[in-house]
Amino acid sequence: MSRSCSSSPRSDDERLQRAAALIAAALAELIDDTSRAANASDEPALWGAALGAQDAAAYLGIGTTTLRALDLPTVCIRGRRLWRRFDLDAYLARLPTERQ
Repeated sequence: MSRSCSSSPRSDDERLQRAAALIAAALAELIDDTSRAANASDEPALWGAALGAQDAAAYLGIGTTTLRALDLPTVCIRGRRLWRRFDLDAYLARLPTERQ
């Protein structure tokens, strides 16, 4: 007994289009939820290897004035002064530890 596929190419295209629309809507909702959650957080956006003054200061747990006073190495990208996380980590590693 052989089975034949009775769906027409048009109905297959319609199903694919509906599936693609559902996937696109779900993806858009996921992206929207993710960005909303990231913006609602008080945590700095520590995604990249180089951070702006506010994120770099938050990373070290200090204010931006103190950060600038530390005279840590910076890089300049398109006129924006950035601190490399590598340099921030190296600075933290050089600090003496305290036992309590």
